[in-house]
Amino acid sequence: MIDPASLGAIFIAERTDRNRLNGIDAGAECRIMHVDPGGISIEVVGKNRNSFPKLRVPRELFGVNFKEDRTRINMRVSPQPPYTKAYR
Repeated sequence: MIDPASLGAIFIAERTDRNRLNGIDAGAECRIMHVDPGGISIEVVGKNRNSFPKLRVPRELFGVNFKEDRTRINMRVSPQPPYTKAYR
């Protein structure tokens, strides 16, 4: 379950057609920057070829396209406004 306490958590992109369509490589590291009922704003922060998109992912798509990296400590981040570029 993703809630506002997840801010700063790192999730790893799964190998899915949706991630590929959005320019996110399998294994890319994505940090949660905003959470609200409408979606989850992520910022790709590592392991993605030459691209670090900031996207708003609908909640119903998040769980099947990203998995939590439980080996990393959540970084404290300042709450951000929701990102406007949609995850397709």
